[in-house]
Amino acid sequence: HCAAPPPTMSESKSAVDGKALAASDTRRALHWVLKVANLKKTLRFYQDVLGLHVLRHEEFSTGCEATCNGPYEGAWSKTMIGFGPERTNFALELTYNYGMELGSYVLGNDLRYIALHPTHPDLGRAAQLAASNGGELVLKDYNGYAYKIVPVTSSHMRTDPFLFASIHVQDLARARDYYTNVLGMREFADVPGARGGSDSVMLGYSDAQAKLELVQLPSGSTLNHGTAFGRIAFATRAGPQGIYELVTRTGDAVQNTPVTLKTPGKADVVVTILKDRDAYEICFVNEDGFDDLSTTKRGDDAIDWEARARKGGEEHPPPLTVPEDAPKLEAEGVVEVETEAAFKEQLDSAAAASRPVVVDYMAPWCRVCRKVFPKFAELAARHPGVKFLKVDTTKLEDLAVHQGVSKLPHFIVYKGSEKVDQLIGGKEAEMTAMVERHA
Repeated sequence: HCAAPPPTMSESKSAVDGKALAASDTRRALHWVLKVANLKKTLRFYQDVLGLHVLRHEEFSTGCEATCNGPYEGAWSKTMIGFGPERTNFALELTYNYGMELGSYVLGNDLRYIALHPTHPDLGRAAQLAASNGGELVLKDYNGYAYKIVPVTSSHMRTDPFLFASIHVQDLARARDYYTNVLGMREFADVPGARGGSDSVMLGYSDAQAKLELVQLPSGSTLNHGTAFGRIAFATRAGPQGIYELVTRTGDAVQNTPVTLKTPGKADVVVTILKDRDAYEICFVNEDGFDDLSTTKRGDDAIDWEARARKGGEEHPPPLTVPEDAPKLEAEGVVEVETEAAFKEQLDSAAAASRPVVVDYMAPWCRVCRKVFPKFAELAARHPGVKFLKVDTTKLEDLAVHQGVSKLPHFIVYKGSEKVDQLIGGKEAEMTAMVERHA
């Protein structure tokens, strides 16, 4: 996750275009997206300590087309939490991927913390802790995400307690150029809790909105997003198409071209996902669609914990039901490993023959596993020089845990006993590319 190559467009040209485009638009900071384990335990901190409320909750059976839940294709949920309606307040989006519990995500050194001021009446517990600490205080949630409580004077009090998200960058000058000259953000001074100094900058679209603080990593350090990486989202009144086109011209990265996401009974939202020069994800969504999507009615904040438990949520066992018409996951060229000893024998024999091994960690009840297996079998037939194994994690759970498998399907490439590559999820193109890298 090092800094990307310099953009091909000249800085002066991108500055003209980026600032002009932003000036002709109205943009608003919406939320920061966090991947979380055990939603119930996570919410306990946000509700009891920070005083946030569940605004709306949604359940999904398959991965988000705009990768809202990360690079995962299975069932997931989205829980929006905040201090007030999303039209006027910054929020947090908690994404929960079923099967991903504590320890499944690796925290990087990217997100430093999210800063809030404790004057909001709902921030009672955090305010008490900050007062007893003599001022500023950093608290961590169940997943390890940090929150900085910042005392403010009356002149800096805001209705929305969210002040800013603070992130590390590899090269402050390059990051600053991207956010100011390409995305058209302004620099702000005198923000409570800001780091200040020459190694940081505070950016945003409006004085009244939550902001983004960029902080230079210490010399010799490398930016690492881990697997828990999140993203920040902004609304754009003009729509994301113009932003996408500008970023394409500058040579900067786009993760998802503009895509229309549909929600029954709601307006469509058009979303594009960018990647800045440090590989942070940035979402831009059309304002009118998002405002309609985020407008809630009675019951939108309800979470059916029993239904989640039946799906394997919050550390409950996953469902073990297999559809009656489900095809058998068997194929010539794919060897099913029945014991841990057999698994070791397969790796050893392949190593002796200098053959790479690709292992499909799966389960019969896993819908995505069943869907992607024919492609796995096709690759086995196409690459006889590679050994293809299948591990049923319902039979060899200890082996799967030992190999770091917590989300299905999970494909791992071994050379000898060493893991050299892996893929979580059922994206066939990525699985094909992974196999062909080592064939």
